[in-house]
Amino acid sequence: MILQALSKLSTLVLLDLHNCNLTSIAAEGLENVVLNNTGLKFLYLNDNSLGKGLIIILKALQSISSLKEFHFNNNNFMNNVIADLRVENKLRVFLENFYCRYSDYLDSLEMAIVEQLYNASKSNIWITSTEEAEAALASTLQNNRTLEAFDIDSDCLCKTPKQLTQALKHVTSIKVLNFDNLYMSREMANDLASAINLYTCLESVCLCNNNLELSAMILIIQALSTISTLKVLYIQSNGLTENTSDSLTSLIINNPLLESLFLDHNNIGVGAIKIAKALQSNKSLRMLGLKNNNLSNENVHEFMIELTSAIKSNCYLELLTLSFNDLQSSATFILQHLSTTIFTLKILYMDYNNIGEKGGEALASVLKSNTKLTKLHFGGNNLRKSSIMISEALQSISSLESLDLSNNSLPEEVGIELAAAIQSNRTLKQLLLHSNNLQSSVDSILQALSKLSTLELLDLHNSNLTSIAVKGLENVIVNNVGLKYLYLNDNNLGKGLINILKALQSISSLKELNISNNNFMNDVTADLTVANKLRVFLEFIFQCNNYHDCMEIVFLKQLYNASKSVTIVTLVEEGDRALASFLQNNPRLEMLHPDVTYLNTSKQFIKSLQHIKTIKVLNFNNCNLCREMVSDLASTVKLHTCLKEIYFCNSNLKSSAIILLEALSRISTLKVLDLQSNGLTEEAGDPMQSVIMNNPLLETLILDNNSIGMGVLKIAKAL
Repeated sequence: MILQALSKLSTLVLLDLHNCNLTSIAAEGLENVVLNNTGLKFLYLNDNSLGKGLIIILKALQSISSLKEFHFNNNNFMNNVIADLRVENKLRVFLENFYCRYSDYLDSLEMAIVEQLYNASKSNIWITSTEEAEAALASTLQNNRTLEAFDIDSDCLCKTPKQLTQALKHVTSIKVLNFDNLYMSREMANDLASAINLYTCLESVCLCNNNLELSAMILIIQALSTISTLKVLYIQSNGLTENTSDSLTSLIINNPLLESLFLDHNNIGVGAIKIAKALQSNKSLRMLGLKNNNLSNENVHEFMIELTSAIKSNCYLELLTLSFNDLQSSATFILQHLSTTIFTLKILYMDYNNIGEKGGEALASVLKSNTKLTKLHFGGNNLRKSSIMISEALQSISSLESLDLSNNSLPEEVGIELAAAIQSNRTLKQLLLHSNNLQSSVDSILQALSKLSTLELLDLHNSNLTSIAVKGLENVIVNNVGLKYLYLNDNNLGKGLINILKALQSISSLKELNISNNNFMNDVTADLTVANKLRVFLEFIFQCNNYHDCMEIVFLKQLYNASKSVTIVTLVEEGDRALASFLQNNPRLEMLHPDVTYLNTSKQFIKSLQHIKTIKVLNFNNCNLCREMVSDLASTVKLHTCLKEIYFCNSNLKSSAIILLEALSRISTLKVLDLQSNGLTEEAGDPMQSVIMNNPLLETLILDNNSIGMGVLKIAKAL
């Protein structure tokens, strides 16, 4: 209705419908809007699910010549195309993906086999869809010579999109260019570099996570160093090495207006010293990302000295990330200088560098100088008692939104100071304190958190929490109704899980929940009489009935029925009802990892999963589900159109695994499937083959400790 009304206008200049759950059904309406509003300058359709409908919209945009900004990334285009393919053509998708990602790891004979299979399984639907989208996109670019921002859906592109990269040469006004998550060929890199050489006002470039050869990446960086207008550069996750440091140095020196430089998740190593030296000539840097770059070697101290000089030159730095570099004591050096040079920091990440207590003391000084900090991540640094000083310093800050002090051996005394810091920061959205022994200090922390209403993520897994913490957790949940991510796994909450699940019924925003390994059933069993403990034991034996002869089974059934416990049934069913109710209230849940110890008779829970279509990660490790429950779960799985990871390790599926596998073969989005230790037999070969063929994006398949036997031949053929 909205689009129909908009299509009767001719005055529209800006239309922003990003993240609106639009599907291909909306494509025709959007087409009419575009065709009738030829003066459109700004169009944002990103983060929807328009799928193949994008082609219709792109063709309509060929009638526009006024566009300045155009965003339509993350629209599920290729998944929509794959859904229409036959099994043999889905194999082609898998092989193309395999060919592009893993060619470096295959010998020439293996490569030849992959190429033959790839060519034999080409799909006209696949080629037509991508080339059609690309042709329309190229035409749109050529008609909009004043386009400034271009953020594409990489799924729409072929692996060598010649038309598009060549069309980019016609649009020299581009200021924002985004080419994330592509597997660009050398030829495409050449075309892109040639286009960049023509750009006179390019300000922002994103080239994250592209599987380019190193020489091709250097070619693009060299092209970027010929311009002098660059302000933002993202080159994360590109396999950059020390060999790229000279090109990056030239780029930095030739772009004195550079404000943001992100080089995270590469392997620059000792080359970072040259980059740090080059940054000393810059005066405008606001954001610097060097996370996970293999800086931990004999040259790390020299790098720190050069980086300190660079920071002194860029005294208005707002973001610095150096996580996962094993900086150790060298980190103390830069932290000491940060506390006397920089007063503008808003984001500081230095996770997993093992900086120790001296580093923690230096960090406390940084916090006292930078009171507008919004994000502080210092997990895995062995801070110990220095965390008390850090917590005291945090009390002078009131803008904190995200705090990570996980895995730091926090002492008992930190609880009161950390609680005071939380009370000072009423804007806190994310708190990660996992892998610390919080047993004695958690009460004051939870009390402070319960006075917030802004919390979105709370991670307290592996924190030695017991049922004593349950009341505090209840209050936190009830008062933070916007909670999206909750991790309480690997604690000892026991029966308290029921209260937590009941509290979660007031939440409707949760995306991820992990409450596994909380000793629920042991806690319940501890309250039972000897007779009822016998019943629990017998129930377990009864589930393993394949190992007993029929006479023993009859006897066990008699004992089992004679010793039924009202207490245990009531508690398990109460937990089941609370979990089912919570699921029905959270239709956008993406990850679920429940405590399996009360799921063995949990029919309500399984059936309630049908209310959720968004689950991406489902974990049923160590469950003993009956055949009826597996059947219900299979019916549910068919409805989950975006399921990516499913774990059924040691779940005693046996013959009922066939039902589950047949359901999994109906979806095409799986990336991880773990079916270890489930008593699978040769019969699993055929349905497993279908699962593999229909899920071309499958990355991890674990079938250890089964008895598949000859069925492995079919699985190997499918792979």
